[in-house]
Order: sequence, then C-alpha cells, then structure tokens
Amino acid sequence: MKPIMLYLWDISKRKLMITFLVFLIIEAFLLWQMNVKLSSAAAVKQEVLFIIALTVGVISYFLLSLQIIQAYGKSLKNPLLRLTPMRGKQYIYATVFLLSLISIIGQVILMGVCYIASSIAIPQSGVGAIIKEIWQTSTTIEGIVVVVVDFMESICVMLQLILFITIGKILIGRRKLQVLFIVVGFLIFNQICSLFSSIFNLFSSGKIVILANEKVATNETFFFTIYKHGEINVYNLLFVIVLSLFLIHITARIIDKKIEV
Repeated sequence: MKPIMLYLWDISKRKLMITFLVFLIIEAFLLWQMNVKLSSAAAVKQEVLFIIALTVGVISYFLLSLQIIQAYGKSLKNPLLRLTPMRGKQYIYATVFLLSLISIIGQVILMGVCYIASSIAIPQSGVGAIIKEIWQTSTTIEGIVVVVVDFMESICVMLQLILFITIGKILIGRRKLQVLFIVVGFLIFNQICSLFSSIFNLFSSGKIVILANEKVATNETFFFTIYKHGEINVYNLLFVIVLSLFLIHITARIIDKKIEV
C-alpha cells in the first residue's frame, strides 16, 4: 500500500501544497483582520471574519480531498497497473488513508484557528460565544461522536465518488462521457443512499446515538443545532458502515478485473 500512497502523493503534491499554502495565508490574513479594538462594529466584523475563516477551511478540505481523488483517477490510467502485484483494495485503502489524513490535519488546523481567534475575540461577542461552545462541546462524548459520525459519512460519500470514477475511467473511453457518467451516476446513487438512510430511521424509536442526552437534545448552541432534528441513529450508522464496506469491495473487484484483462 505504501508505493500507491507515494505514487498518489507524487502526482498531486504540487496542487496539494499550493492549496494548503493559500489556505494558510488566507486564514492568517483573516485572523490578522480580526485583531481589532473593542466596539460594536468591531464585534460584528470579527463574527463575519470568523465565519469566513471557517467557510474557507471547509472549502479547502473539499479541494484537497478532490485533488487526492483526481490523483486516484489518474492512477487507474497508468499502464503499469497491470504489472503491479498490488490488488484493488490496496488502491482503495491508500486513497482512503490519504483522505483521512487530510481530514485529521484539517481538524487540527481549524481547532488552532479557533484557539487563536479565542485569544483575540472581543469578550461577550458572538465570536467569543461560538468558540466557547465549540471548546465546551468538542470535549464531551457527544461532541466526539459528532466528529466521528461526520468523518464516517464523509468517507462514505468519497467512496461513492471513487466507485463511479473507477467505472468511468476503466469502462468509458471518451472524457466527456466519463465526466457526465461520474457526475450523474454519483448524484443519483447518493440520493438513493440518502433515501435508504432515511428509511432506516423508521425503525428507530429515538435518536439514540446523538440525542440520547436530554441536555444535548434541548441545546440550542451553534455546535449542536444542526443535529437537534437530525436523522442520526444506530440503524443508519450501521447502514453507512455496511455501504462503505460494499463500496470498497465492489470497487476493488472492478480494479482487479482490469488487472486480470
């Protein structure tokens, strides 16, 4: 698996480093702009800049992830694929590992941004309240579960995209048809998976993973509001796990068939 990770890194490191550097420069500039004197207008400015900083972080994460997936797509067209002893699952695991690494690094950097922002935030301002909630809730069991759930679901979505990239790159010759198949196929399949996930909620008597804690269920904080009426329970979490394993298996089989041809 290590040679595949090195190959993916080699063909994507330039774009990854540029994206990462631009992200750090933008975040540093926004944090510098947040360091203002106490006033009502400054408090609003800080809140807007902090939201922009979080948005830039999320966008950068998706760009970095897509660059890894793009590198994976290029590896499928490598003529040396048939000569390597690597199996399909190793390609998938290498890609997922790099995606997970990017996710972890992104989480650490964003927490660092929150820490720096907390030191320059105007007391009792919106930014100060948001950061305080993030620090308080992210260290609880519920907060950890939220992060794990987000991570699992994002990896599952990436695996869906990897499946259609694999099918498109291997079975479809024309580039325009590849792009059309990947985009349309991914969107349709993702909606079908979302439908099945919603159906599994009918078998749950309560949101026993996230909302088991009554305090969290009634909390109106920045961190948990989006989960208060969410559809996260043990049934659709199991569905995400099973679906991820299925996607890894079927994608690896397609790659192995290409190697055997």
